[in-house]
Amino acid sequence: MNGVFAVGGAGVGTPHSSLLFHPYHPPMNPILGWSLAALVVATAWQTYGWQGAVFAVSLVVFWLVLQFNRSIRVMKNASSAPVGHVPNAVMFNAKLKQGVPLLQVITLTKSLGQKVSGKPETLRWTDEGGAPA
Repeated sequence: MNGVFAVGGAGVGTPHSSLLFHPYHPPMNPILGWSLAALVVATAWQTYGWQGAVFAVSLVVFWLVLQFNRSIRVMKNASSAPVGHVPNAVMFNAKLKQGVPLLQVITLTKSLGQKVSGKPETLRWTDEGGAPA
């Protein structure tokens, strides 16, 4: 299974693996994130009344807009490159780590992965010499 990676599972390079590049920190658990957002809104409401709740909700919405903008920027940058192409497959392979979201992998490769038929969420990248990553 050399050169084929799946997103969202157990081990790098296996059909049910997470592809993964770990530059700064592991991805945050969505349940924890939404719980913290609800806690901030509730605390702001208790402390400052409805004005505090409105302010806290506006901060949460602002954070969501920032995340959406980041996703759009990554996809825009990846749209200009050939699908499934990386400059150097060996260097790309060396940077892969388990646990990194697909958005960070696309940021690293600057291209969308080529879908491998028959396998859900499994993508492939190759370099100019045809070496799989």
